[in-house]
Amino acid sequence: PIIGTIFMLRLIALTMLTSFVMLIFSSLINSFSTIYSSDDKEFLVSLPIELNKIFFIKYVSTYVKSIWMLLLLLTPFLVAFVYIKNISFIQFVTIYLAMLLKMLIAVSIGILVSMVLSYLIPSKKVKDITVVILILLATIGYSVFRFAEPEKLLNPDRFHEIVQYLDFMSKPVVRWSPSWWLTEIFRGSISQKYDLIYLNLTKLVLFSALSIFVLLKISKKLFYYGLF
Repeated sequence: PIIGTIFMLRLIALTMLTSFVMLIFSSLINSFSTIYSSDDKEFLVSLPIELNKIFFIKYVSTYVKSIWMLLLLLTPFLVAFVYIKNISFIQFVTIYLAMLLKMLIAVSIGILVSMVLSYLIPSKKVKDITVVILILLATIGYSVFRFAEPEKLLNPDRFHEIVQYLDFMSKPVVRWSPSWWLTEIFRGSISQKYDLIYLNLTKLVLFSALSIFVLLKISKKLFYYGLF
């Protein structure tokens, strides 16, 4: 009973952070297929349509293709949380909206990376090179993660005092990331701290809007050069 809520929030924070990183990789790969390797890119570019509009359509398509599977995985997780903690429907909608905004930021980062890579390496093999690099990084990262045995850190028996354990469990998991802002919205929903919900939701809204704005600005210079 003492550590139940803290333990739950810790697991939520790790889940949100993991899904955030996974979505960056997923959108990075999907953007190559949707934007740079699609069959209709030459046809669309030849039309009297602004490149910004074409890019925005491809951006939305990449977003949908990248998040649908993750939504299928996280929705039952979110529904279970709402049921257990007796969260209201409005708070459920707020959390779901915050989760979509977090995903929007992750997809924007993934597309931005793919855009820069396509500009620096104007080759049709850039996707294959990126996939190989990501597989190697994922393998190394997973190996380091498993050798570190992080599950032992969740065991209170490894701490001499319960205060040390509570202090460790309550520390932020990458405080500056959108995944932590979403976790804070979860925490605000549990404790009914609406100011915490509004503050972090505002951060997600502003940062997601900023990410789209920056991406559209950069696309004006990099998008066309990476197509061919």
